[in-house]
This record gives sequence, C-alpha cells and structure tokens, in this order.
Amino acid sequence: MKILFIGESWHIHMIHSKGFDSFTSSKYEEGADYLLSCLRQGNIDVDYMPAHIVQTRFPHTAEALACYDAIVISDIGSNTFLLQNRTFYNMDIIPDALQLIADYVAEGGGLLMIGGYLSFTGIEA
Repeated sequence: MKILFIGESWHIHMIHSKGFDSFTSSKYEEGADYLLSCLRQGNIDVDYMPAHIVQTRFPHTAEALACYDAIVISDIGSNTFLLQNRTFYNMDIIPDALQLIADYVAEGGGLLMIGGYLSFTGIEA
C-alpha cells in the first residue's frame, strides 16, 4: 500500500516584547512523526508532503495521484490547495487540487481527513 500524507507542519513567527525592546523569532515544526512511524512500521509506503510543500509540489494530474492507494490530509487549510504559488503569485490557471482529489476518490482512491485547527471549516470560518 502506498499513501500520500499531506499536512501536519507549520511555521511559527513570534514577537517577543521585553519592556521597550522587542525581537522576533521563527521556527518550523512537524506533527506527523508518530503517525508516519506507525504507518511505516505497518509496512505502508508513505510519501510525506508537509503543508508548505503543497503550494509548489502537489500533483497536477489524475495520473500522478493514481500511484497512491490513499491520500491522508491532516491539519491543512483548503486555501493551501486552492491558492498554490503559481496561481497566487503568477495568476496562472492550474488544475483545481481539491477537484483532483474528489475525482481521485470517485475513481476508487482512498481518502482520510484528520481534523485539526485548520481543517474542514478553516481558521477564519
């Protein structure tokens, strides 16, 4: 079995105020380690695509998704799929990633959506 696991990563940008002075710091984190480890221990072949990679590397064809038995989407907002870099910055028209996923499922592909802070209704809903 081969799975495409998408999401469970984030960048944090913090502002630290110490009286008059302030500074910023940033860090990157992933929350998929435990689940990825369990899947791999179960002899499941997993390709992991952190949330920020979706904007540049999500497959743009049904054929590219067809190599997976299932897609797992975990804690990632729909805008990441819909407003990929080529669309947002260059105004290029590219295939609708969510429609590609819907078509993939309609053709028999598996889909698991794991809810999180940015899932389903979105952060601004």
